[in-house]
Amino acid sequence: DQVLYGKWTGTEITVEGEDYLIMQEKDILAVL
Repeated sequence: DQVLYGKWTGTEITVEGEDYLIMQEKDILAVL
């Protein structure tokens, strides 16, 4: 799946070398 969200949405974190983007459900625009 692909997730569409606003350009300045969420917080980027790195855990054990993997990058993640944490955001609230209301900030998701679409799931394709």
